[in-house]
Amino acid sequence: MIELYWLPEVEHWRERLRRLGSCADAAWKEAVALANARLDAVRTGALDTMMRRTLTGPPAPLAEKPVRLALLGSSTMGHLHAAIRVAALRRGLWVETYENDYGQYWQELSGPHSGLHRFKPNAVLLALDAHHLAAGIGAASSAHDADAALDETCKRVRECWRLARANFGCMVIQQLALPVHPPLLGGNEHRLPGSRAGFIARFNDALRRMADEERVALLALDDQAARDGLFAWHNPELWHRAKQEVSPAAAPMYGEMVMRLVAAERGR
Repeated sequence: MIELYWLPEVEHWRERLRRLGSCADAAWKEAVALANARLDAVRTGALDTMMRRTLTGPPAPLAEKPVRLALLGSSTMGHLHAAIRVAALRRGLWVETYENDYGQYWQELSGPHSGLHRFKPNAVLLALDAHHLAAGIGAASSAHDADAALDETCKRVRECWRLARANFGCMVIQQLALPVHPPLLGGNEHRLPGSRAGFIARFNDALRRMADEERVALLALDDQAARDGLFAWHNPELWHRAKQEVSPAAAPMYGEMVMRLVAAERGR
């Protein structure tokens, strides 16, 4: 399990959560205090549920403009919203989240009448899963085919960034792909041009260069997974059952990583 290890354990956390009052200002201050605890996924969800039940909008006056964050992805991300909102609460920020219909990130970005355009985000997170990115690559792919696929995928990502900025003038965050594909040749994986594991490693390297050129913020899940262990972040069973690339158990850290980027963009 991934822990928010730098945060303290808070005594009587559950009791304090149940006592969140009906006064918006008092509830907000107490909720911020409860968010600054070492929360797991279950407590994160409970705090988010209580906050959404108590407050229908940001308390007034709130110094920071609310964050309207759009999660645009190719996998299931609904289980990550609460963690993002609680990580924002930890910083005294109010976040409203939006997610595209499953796999429809391109249609939402390019369609002027989409729900995304009605939402009008001021931050966009593009989260494309490794299976989606490497879908056209297989063991029989040649080096030429793999290079062409990488080039095409990078062009599509750049166009997503361009559309987000042109339509909304907003901050863009790009999630790096988790290395979920098993190697086919073990220590000789580098000799297989059509290796999906190799393709994702090359894609992440290319993303880092592109993001520097375009001034896009990077959500470096690959680095974090290298520190925590892949299976702390990715559960193959949940992927096949619900297309959740990021495990629900990792959601609190995921939300924390996202909101660190958003807060930094705001000078926090």
